[in-house]
Amino acid sequence: GPDGPVFPEPRPAARDYTPRAYNPATRQLTIDFVTGHGGPATEWAEMAGPGAIVGVGGPRGSLIVPTAFQNHLLIGDETALPAIARRLEELPAT
Repeated sequence: GPDGPVFPEPRPAARDYTPRAYNPATRQLTIDFVTGHGGPATEWAEMAGPGAIVGVGGPRGSLIVPTAFQNHLLIGDETALPAIARRLEELPAT
């Protein structure tokens, strides 16, 4: 709407995820996330099939991590693995 997002009532559950990749030519957005620990994303993913609908909003104000550092240390639990994988893919091979 003119004043921002308009949600149906009751407002659907929402979570933040790091996009793994986006291809503007095909308009394909890839988001990886861990399932098995419960929650709205797990429930949606376990029931989703071709043509399933998901709302996407953003980007939020996120930090662009410089790649010029000599070393990088990435730490997270299993739910952070998709974001860590994306970061590793974006780093130079050196």
